[in-house]
Amino acid sequence: ILTRPEWAPYFHNFHTNWHFSNKNEIEHLVTENGFHILHLKELTQEILFPSEEAFETYVKLWYTYLNPLPETEKESFFHQVMKKYLTLIPKYPHGEVLMRIPRLDLIAEKRAF
Repeated sequence: ILTRPEWAPYFHNFHTNWHFSNKNEIEHLVTENGFHILHLKELTQEILFPSEEAFETYVKLWYTYLNPLPETEKESFFHQVMKKYLTLIPKYPHGEVLMRIPRLDLIAEKRAF
């Protein structure tokens, strides 16, 4: 959606203010800073929202891709994103919406020097 002609100009130099680190990045940073990893596992957290409206309300709280858009365009853009999401991950039979979030579980201890 970001690359569609009507939206692409707004995202030319856009960067989110967050980053998902992968397992290798975290492992490197943790050990580089003097910790010994006891447990490190990639997981997928699943959140089931009771309705499309509840899901949209949650997403709007943190969805930074709305920031570069003029107020008059935000709702149209967001609607297109939600429509695309629901084609990729359809609603459940009673209207619930599933969201999958990548997660890392980490247990580490500081090395004694």
